[in-house]
Amino acid sequence: MNEQPIQGKISGVVSADAEVLAELFANDSTLIRRDLFRLGGGEPACVLFHFDGMTSSLLVTESILLPLEAQLADPQSDLSAQSLVATVLPSGEARQTDSLADVAASILNGDAILLAAGGAVILGAKGWLKRTIMEPVNEKVVRGPRESFIESAMVNLSLIRRKLQTPSLCIERVSFGSLTNTRTYLCYLDGRTDPEILQTLKARLEKITLDGVLDSNYLLEQIRDAPASPFKTIGVTERPDIVAAKLLEGRIAIVVDGTPCVLTLPYLFIENFQTNDDYYTNFLFSSINRILRMVGFFLTISVPSIYVSVITHHHEILPPALLLSISASRQGVPFPTVVEMFILLIAFEILREASMRMPSNVGQALSIVGALVLGQAAVEAKLVSAPMVIVIALTGTTALLTPAMSGAEIITRMGLLAAGAALGIVGFTLGFLIIIFHLASVRTFGIPYLSLRSDRSDRQKRDTFVRARWGRLRGRDLFSADRTKGRGEP
Repeated sequence: MNEQPIQGKISGVVSADAEVLAELFANDSTLIRRDLFRLGGGEPACVLFHFDGMTSSLLVTESILLPLEAQLADPQSDLSAQSLVATVLPSGEARQTDSLADVAASILNGDAILLAAGGAVILGAKGWLKRTIMEPVNEKVVRGPRESFIESAMVNLSLIRRKLQTPSLCIERVSFGSLTNTRTYLCYLDGRTDPEILQTLKARLEKITLDGVLDSNYLLEQIRDAPASPFKTIGVTERPDIVAAKLLEGRIAIVVDGTPCVLTLPYLFIENFQTNDDYYTNFLFSSINRILRMVGFFLTISVPSIYVSVITHHHEILPPALLLSISASRQGVPFPTVVEMFILLIAFEILREASMRMPSNVGQALSIVGALVLGQAAVEAKLVSAPMVIVIALTGTTALLTPAMSGAEIITRMGLLAAGAALGIVGFTLGFLIIIFHLASVRTFGIPYLSLRSDRSDRQKRDTFVRARWGRLRGRDLFSADRTKGRGEP
C-alpha cells in the first residue's frame, strides 16, 4: 500500500502528463478521461480528467467542452494552458498549476483537470449530491433559526458567513489524514480572538498524525484539555447561530468537511446550562430555565447517592411514617438497596441507549414500554421497590435537562453512588468535593474551566446563572489575554 505523498511536476507535454495522471489513478474505474483533438487528428491537443459522480455534467459540458470545441475547430487558435485560462474557459474557478500534488488533490476534491501545452488547468466543476439544510437533529430548537450544518464544509462556511457579514471573519484551511486529506477550516474574528489561544490551537493541530479523519471527534480528542476528564472542554454544535455567537465572543470554530458537527473553543463549564434559545425568549423565562438546568444537573447526579446513603446508613433522619412506608415497600425485595439501585440505573441506561439506536418510531415506543410496563412489572414481581422506581424516574427526567452532559452525568452519578453506599452522607460529600476540585483544576486552552464569561464582575452577573435583559447586554464578553495567563477572575 502506497501512502507516500505525491511529488513531481507537470511537464507541459500533454501526452506524457496524461499518462502520468492515468497511471496515478489506474485502480479507480470511475476516472473519466477524454482526449480532445484538432481537426485532422494527431496527438491530443488537450486531455480532460474528472471523476464520475464528483463533477457536474452540466458544468463540464457548458463551461469546458463547448468553449474548447470552438477553439479546436480553429487551426490557428492558441491552446496553451495560459491562454485557455485567460481567454477561453469561462469557469469561475480556473487556475493554472504545474504541481502534480495540487492536480491530484483537486481532482479528488471534485474538480476537473485539463491538461494542455505548458501545464495543467484546474477547473471548478464540483457537482456531488449534498444533504439539504434541515432543522437540527440533536439540538432541539424552541425558538430561533431552524437551520443546521450539513456534511459539506463549504455550505457550513457559507452559513457562518451569512451570520457574520464582516471582513474580520478569518477562515484558514488545513488538511488532516494522509489518506483522507480531510479539509478542515479554522474560523475566528480578527481582533476579537486572543492570539495566544489561536497559537495554542495551531500547535496542537500540528501534532496530529492520522491516516484518516472522518469526523470532528477525531480532532477533538487530540486537542482537548484534560482528556481523561468526563466533562467536555470543547463545545460541539450543529447550529450556525451558536457558532456565530461564540465567534462574536472571541472563540474559535473548527469546521471539518464531512461532518455536521462543528467544534468551538474554549468551552467553559457554565455553558452546559446555557442555550441559544435563552437569548430568543423573555429574559425572566430564560433565567428560570437556566436555574432549572443547574438544579436538574445536581439532582440527576446526587439523588441516587443520597437515597442509598439515607436508607443504608442514616435512616433515623427520615420521618417515621416515611420510613415505615419505604420499609413496607421493600418487603420481599431480594437485593440490598445499593445493588437494587445499580441494577435499575444500568437497566435505565440500556433502555436509553436502545431507544437512541433504534429507528425513531420504534425507539419512542421502546422507551415508553420500558418506563411503564417493565417498571410496573418489576414492582409487582417484588424485584424492586416502588420508591426506587420513583428515584430512577426523577434521575432520568432531570438528566434530560442537560443532554450535552449525559456522559459526565453517568460517570459522576455512579461514582457518588458508590461513595454514598460505602460511607453514607460523608462519602457523598467527599465525592462531591472531589468533583468540585477536579473542575477547579481543569483549564481549557489556558482558561480556568470554572471561569465565568468575563473578567468584569458586573457583567459576570448579567449573563451567567441568570440572563439580564438585552438592554444591559450591549457589550460582548471576550476571551482576553489576561484570562489566558490566569490573571482573570475565575
